[in-house]
Amino acid sequence: MHEPNSEGSPGENRDSRESDVSDEHTFVDLRRGRGEGARAGEGEDEAGEAAEETFRAGDKIARYTVLETIGSGGVGIVYACYDADLDRKVALKLLRASKRGGNPRATKTRRRRMLREAQALARLSHPNVVPIYEVGTFDGQIYLAMEFVEGTTLIGWLEERPRAWAEIVDVFIQAGEGLCSAHQGGIVHRDFKPENVLVGDDGRVRVLDFGLAALRRAEADESGEDEQMIFEPSRLEHSSYGHGSGRGPAVTREGQVMGTPAYMAPEQAAGAGADARSDQFSFCVAMYEALYGVRPFHGRFDDPRRWRSLERLRSLPGTRPADMPASVERVLVHGLSLEPGRRFANMAELLVGLQDAAAGPRRRQRWLRVSLMAGVALVLGVLLVELVQEVGSSELVCEDGAAMFEGIWDPGVRDEFHQRALVSNLPYAERTWTTIAEGFEGWSESWRAARLQACEATRLRGEQTVEVLDLRLACLDRQLVRFKATLDGLRARELDPEALLDQLIEQRERLPSPERCDALSILERGGSEHAQVISDEVREELLERIASVEGLIDAASYDEAVARAEGVVDDARELGDAPLEAEALRILGLALHGQASDPERTRAVLREAAVLAQRSGAERVFVGAATALIDEHALGHVELAGLWAELARATLDGLGGDVELEIDLLLALGDLAMVEGDYEQALDHHRRVLELVRERSGERHPTHLRALRKLSDDLRELGRFAEATEILERTREQAAEVWGPKHPEVARTLDALANVLTEQSRLDEALTLAERSLAINEELGGPSSAAVARTLNSIAIIHDEAGRYGEAARVLERARAILIARRGAEHPDVAVVEVNIGSAKQNLARYDEAIVHYEVARGILSESLGAEHVSVGVCLQNIGASQAERGILEGSREDSGTALDSLARAEPLLVAAFGRKHPAMASLEHNRAIALTGLRRYEEALAAEERALAAKEGLYGEDHVELVESLAWLSAIERALDHGERALLLARRAVSLSGEDNAPSERAQAQLALAAARFDLAEGDEVEEATARELARAGLAELERAEGAVLVRREIEGWLAAHGG
Repeated sequence: MHEPNSEGSPGENRDSRESDVSDEHTFVDLRRGRGEGARAGEGEDEAGEAAEETFRAGDKIARYTVLETIGSGGVGIVYACYDADLDRKVALKLLRASKRGGNPRATKTRRRRMLREAQALARLSHPNVVPIYEVGTFDGQIYLAMEFVEGTTLIGWLEERPRAWAEIVDVFIQAGEGLCSAHQGGIVHRDFKPENVLVGDDGRVRVLDFGLAALRRAEADESGEDEQMIFEPSRLEHSSYGHGSGRGPAVTREGQVMGTPAYMAPEQAAGAGADARSDQFSFCVAMYEALYGVRPFHGRFDDPRRWRSLERLRSLPGTRPADMPASVERVLVHGLSLEPGRRFANMAELLVGLQDAAAGPRRRQRWLRVSLMAGVALVLGVLLVELVQEVGSSELVCEDGAAMFEGIWDPGVRDEFHQRALVSNLPYAERTWTTIAEGFEGWSESWRAARLQACEATRLRGEQTVEVLDLRLACLDRQLVRFKATLDGLRARELDPEALLDQLIEQRERLPSPERCDALSILERGGSEHAQVISDEVREELLERIASVEGLIDAASYDEAVARAEGVVDDARELGDAPLEAEALRILGLALHGQASDPERTRAVLREAAVLAQRSGAERVFVGAATALIDEHALGHVELAGLWAELARATLDGLGGDVELEIDLLLALGDLAMVEGDYEQALDHHRRVLELVRERSGERHPTHLRALRKLSDDLRELGRFAEATEILERTREQAAEVWGPKHPEVARTLDALANVLTEQSRLDEALTLAERSLAINEELGGPSSAAVARTLNSIAIIHDEAGRYGEAARVLERARAILIARRGAEHPDVAVVEVNIGSAKQNLARYDEAIVHYEVARGILSESLGAEHVSVGVCLQNIGASQAERGILEGSREDSGTALDSLARAEPLLVAAFGRKHPAMASLEHNRAIALTGLRRYEEALAAEERALAAKEGLYGEDHVELVESLAWLSAIERALDHGERALLLARRAVSLSGEDNAPSERAQAQLALAAARFDLAEGDEVEEATARELARAGLAELERAEGAVLVRREIEGWLAAHGG
């Protein structure tokens, strides 16, 4: 039976022998100047790779049209492609199809390498880093669509003509800002060199090829990554720019990973690993070479004389430009210190020193474009200097904006909602309304305090400029617009009191924190992530319209929200503001998600929002869109959901934290982990949600209580029932304390408790709690409310576990009738109940009826969620299981064959959603074994059941009750193959593991397996044969308490009849 959760929904070991995609050929057109010809490390291997090309000019990869192949390496191929949707040329990196076969572990490693590159690029939203536009899959292959840069490498730029030292320093400062942004995002490049720096035709410098980037925070250690480097010192060449010598840069050939030797820091060369200071060293080597014409260090890596401290040399290698200040040289020598601890503390400090040195006596103002995070204190300081001249003459009075709440949240509005909530005399209405009103009052007070503080910071205390004040007030105004739109939407909807209270509670949880509008938060986000927010009234008007759409989404007025959001998207496009357009697209995607009528369009809009946000540096918008895409793909395309999860998490880490975004992302990641069966990971995510919500809102907040229920779901799936029960008991007490003992939240918690007790086979206790929940729901919403239907589903599960299949079916018929009346016959919730009715009837051996219910559910789900949705796969598997059991019961080979076809159709849908290591796949293999047994294909049946058993052992361990069914069936197959001793061992193990946590039919099946195996080996021993018959009779006795179980009952009766029963 399908058991919903309580909410009603569902380090890599890098192979050192693989080389990555060719660096400069990846993103830049190098068919001019020094960019022509093969690079070091190409040649025969490159030609060999070319012979493996999969796509040619004119072919399509997803929506991209291939123009030509521009790079190839051990992991993937890079194509120049045309994106017709956005009318642009892109570089598209595709995991090589010909490399995907063979060793699954190697395939997984290659996929994770691609994810590593995507993760690195996702964290880097910066003008001096090559951006990633899209990550997706095509025909089972992962691709990355990236910016195609028209220009040349830094090598080509340097050799086009002689360059002044100031030009070189400026180019390196830009590249350094890209590196600095990476370091702030937790990323180390590991392979910074001139070949990995592009100078575009637009004059902008970009750092690329973070394929070798390694995440900090000991991720390499956690994954067991081998960072040992293999060098051939004889291949290291010396070169000079502008001194007429040939340029032969030493690069990492296949087998030489984790950096290019010529630019590598000594600790990296020694195999001690790399950090941001290692990138600093490589940066200074490359810059030294560009300025002095030679590299600062020479010789083999195993020669101690190579690593000589530059500070001790009488003269440095090469020639310093005559007009370059000595202070620039001192900065370089400092960055080239052999000991990491003696270099600059970080790249930002190095760049400040470099800019000051290059400015000479003029001491130009220090500025950095690396990110606002690096310069918040500096920016505030500069702004305050300007402000001193403004403060003093200002005698403006500050107000808290209380008058702005008139008509939005004032006594009249409060009374209106209060009366609507109390009109039905719901027993919990007054207490719930008090909770809602207190929440709204508390938020309005916080909002007014924030507005007053912002004003006083400028006009009284002189702590910020007028521009910062305007940014803060605009941020607060948009929050008020959203609040107003929500309440207006709820006032306009004809909701019954119960639904109204539910919506108001939801709104209380979604109120945006006024703290997001304080000065530091505004500056860290770069204003509002939209340039020139205040200077353009049109742009500000669009931002307020976006806030209004958010309010409609909060009010569940999805149709109106979609219509308004479409208008905002059109206007944002006309305005040409990419971050603003990305935010409008994200809001449109959320409205479409709520509308739930066109999932394909929803995903397309959210994907467009994410790509545009990433390209334009709107990182928070990107995280929000990616989080929504995790939810969209979780039950249909788990791999894509995982990709978006990695990208969202990486980008959020780079932001330095955002509590609201983090809570939303963690909830999505928790749900995804539940779908994948990784309950430990789900538990970690939900625990972190609890910590964040507790810190922000306290334990009485509705989100905290709901997160506790999610935590109990995780613990229940992990078999940690005592902990789950304890959490739910605490949740029930807190819910009753906040809302009263008769409230929907209390009923939901009782349902969750009943589910936990059911898992422990404490069925009488579970039924008592579920019936209490049913009584609350019937009193609150009448006998035909949706909440009643939900609780009836829980009660049916209890009856099913107790073997009362007929009673389970009758309860579910009532639930189905309620849902059809309230939501229509085609609603997905109706399909869930249809599946559970089918399960009950399947257990009663009413297979024809069961298959009808499964087919009805499949039709509903195919229409509403799509034919490829995982729920459709579940229906197909259940159909196959019914056909397989009917084939055994009736001796129908036709049914057995049809069952195999149904299971084959279900398999790709289940694998796409869950992977191979999931309970659903174990069930599929078990049902396949039953069908193959019906066809007398015993060897194949044995292999299928062994796969089922292995999957269960991997999921639950080797001594879990979930193994009993597979062990018993394996014993029967071994007997059919005349493997008597094996059959006996398996049967004994099945009986030893079976207990009260198993269904009666499973215990009976284990007893039959042991009886039959012992009888076969008795060799005429009458005592042993009599013992075997007693075991079979004991199995039959197990079924006396169970309704149905026809198949097992008939098997035991038939065996006893054939063996002197």
